[in-house]
Amino acid sequence: MPQQNTQPIATSARPSRVPVLIVDGYGISLTVHHGHLTIKDGIGTTRRERRLTRSQRSVRRILILARTGHISLDAIRWCSDTGINLSQVDPEVGPILHGVSRVNDDARLRRAQAAAGTSDIGLAITKFLLIEKLKGQADICEQHLHAVSTRDRIRALTVQLQDAEDLQACRSVEAVAGHAYFASWASIVECRFATLDICKVPERWRMFSKRSSPRHVGDKSPARAADPINAMLNYGYALAEIECRVALLALGLDPGLGIVHTDKPNRDSLALDVIEPIRPVVDAHILRLLDTRVFRASVFHETRQGTCRLLPPLTHEIAAHLTDYARVAAPIAEKIAHTLARSSPHTVKLRTPLTETRRLNEHIPMPTPITPLPKPLGPFPTCRDCSTPLRDRRRHVCDACCNATRRRLAKERADVAEHALRMIRQAPEELIPDDDNWTAETYMVEVFPGLQQVQLSAMMAATSLSKSACSRIRSGKQMPPRRQWETLLGLLGPGTH
Repeated sequence: MPQQNTQPIATSARPSRVPVLIVDGYGISLTVHHGHLTIKDGIGTTRRERRLTRSQRSVRRILILARTGHISLDAIRWCSDTGINLSQVDPEVGPILHGVSRVNDDARLRRAQAAAGTSDIGLAITKFLLIEKLKGQADICEQHLHAVSTRDRIRALTVQLQDAEDLQACRSVEAVAGHAYFASWASIVECRFATLDICKVPERWRMFSKRSSPRHVGDKSPARAADPINAMLNYGYALAEIECRVALLALGLDPGLGIVHTDKPNRDSLALDVIEPIRPVVDAHILRLLDTRVFRASVFHETRQGTCRLLPPLTHEIAAHLTDYARVAAPIAEKIAHTLARSSPHTVKLRTPLTETRRLNEHIPMPTPITPLPKPLGPFPTCRDCSTPLRDRRRHVCDACCNATRRRLAKERADVAEHALRMIRQAPEELIPDDDNWTAETYMVEVFPGLQQVQLSAMMAATSLSKSACSRIRSGKQMPPRRQWETLLGLLGPGTH
C-alpha cells in the first residue's frame, strides 16, 4: 500500500487571476466548503489546494486533465451558479465532460437545425464555415510558412468553393485545400529538441511529414498521432472542440446534428463543423510555439502502440489558449444559430449570450474574418557580425563568430599576462627591498599608492587572484598575501615609487 503524503498542502485563499484553471495529477477533488469551491490536485509532495469565492470573476474555465479523483454534486452546482464551465479532457479519448452554465432550450430551433442538412440553409452555412477556414489557411501559408504558391492555390479554391452547388462539392474542395495546406508544412515545420535529448527521441519526431498517422495501413487517422507536432495539433483541436460544444449548448443547439460533417454515433458533428474556422487559429498557436521553443524529451511519451502523447507542463501551456478559442467560437456559433432561427417557420428569438451583443450580420458569408490570426514573428534574425541567418531567435551571433570572439579574448588575456610577467622581470633590483625590511608599513608606502593606476586584468594575471580580490586590494580594503608584495611592486614599473 503506498504511503500517504504527510506534508501539509499549500493553501491559497485568493482566487487565481488566470481565466483557465487547470486541475491535474492523481486523486483530485472538487468540493464546496463554507461556500468556497475547494480544488485539490497535484502529485506527491507537490499537492496543492486552491479556493475560489462566488464573487470572483477571473476564472471562467476549469479544465480537468486528471484521470482519478472525484467531483461533488455541490461543486457542479457551484460552477453552474457562478458561470464557470467545467470540462475534462483525456489524452487518449479526448473530451469527456462538458459543463454548461447557461442553456437556451427551444425545440423549434433544433427542428430547424435538423432540416438544414438537406436545404439551401445548410449549404450557405457550409460555405460560410469552409470559406473562413480556407482564408485562415491561406493567411498562415503567407505569414508563417512563406508558401506563396500554396497560398494562391488555396485562394483559388476559395473562389471555387463559393460557386459549389451542393454539400459534396464543398467537401471535395475543402479536402483538396487541406491536402495542399499540410503538404506545405512538410520539411518546413520542425520540432526542436535540446542537444542532450536529441539522441533520446526518434528521428521522425523532429520534422513534420504528413497529417495522417504512419502506424499501419488500416489505422491512418490523424487522431492517433505518432509524432509531437501532430499530437500538439490534436490536443489543440480537442480543446477547441470543447469550446464549440459549450457554445452550441449555450445557444440551444444540438452538437450531434451536423451539417458539414455527417451524423455518426458518439460524435458531436455540429461541434466539428464549428471548429473548422478555428483550426487555423489553433495551427497558428502551435506554429508559434514550435518557432519559439526548444523542447525536452520528457514532455512527450510514446505508448506501446506507437502513439505520441503530451505530458505536463506542455499540456498546461497549450490549454492556456482555451479562452482564445472560446472567443473565436462565440460569433461563429451565434451566426449559425441566428441563420437557423430565421429559416424556421416559427418565430424564434435571436439570442446573443456568448458575445452579449445585438448587432447581427444579415448575410452569409461574413465579409471580414472573424478574428485576426496571431501576429507573425517575422523573418529570422541574422548575425550582427557576418549577417548569417540564425535559427534561434534568442541569439545575436552565429557559432563561427562566437568562436572567433572567444579566441580573440583568450589571446588578449594571454598578452596581458605576458606583459605583466615582463614588467616584473624588468623591475630594477634596488626597488625590491630585502626580506628583513619588507614590512606592512613599507608596503603601504611603496606599493599601495601606485596600485591605483594598475589595471585589474594585469593584477589578476600576475597574482592569479580573483577579480574581486584584486579590486579589494587596489581599494585598500584587503591586504594582499606577503608573497604577492614583490609581484605587485613589479607591476608599478620604474618612476612610480
